[in-house]
Amino acid sequence: MRWTLAAFAALFWVNTTALASDAVTVRDVIERQLAALGRGDAAEAYSYAAPEARRVMPTPEDFLRVVRSSYQALIQPKSLSFRELRISKLLAIQHVRIVDKQGVGWTAIYGPSKQADGSWKIGSCQLLPDEFADLSVQRSVYYSRPTALVLTEAKQSPGRGPLDLPREIMVSD
Repeated sequence: MRWTLAAFAALFWVNTTALASDAVTVRDVIERQLAALGRGDAAEAYSYAAPEARRVMPTPEDFLRVVRSSYQALIQPKSLSFRELRISKLLAIQHVRIVDKQGVGWTAIYGPSKQADGSWKIGSCQLLPDEFADLSVQRSVYYSRPTALVLTEAKQSPGRGPLDLPREIMVSD
């Protein structure tokens, strides 16, 4: 019985340590991609993109063009802070609060995944303006496709008017 308990505790410690290390790596990958975007370094920013993102944007130039047209808040933000992180052995969901150059607030929801070589790459990023960041998301779930993020049970924040949102919102690139 003692050996079983000791083995369980050791296994729990190893798994917890591995996930903590992965959490640091996930943050580092996002920070490095944002820094590369801020410098206009398409090749480096693209190097952090997961294969599913690369299928949609096959070249670094395509990637940078999409970021410049639809994800402008990610380029040289005034400030950013890392918020909620949900992580498993193969997938993560990282919320990052961003204030863009114009002072507008955003929440970026990153969907990195662990690759076969052990590295973490960014498969998706969704930007939500502040008016949607007030939604209290009770749980976030990845479905079988790593690029699709489903936010469920969105609830209205106190003091706000009625929302015309379904109970399940599919956010995908």
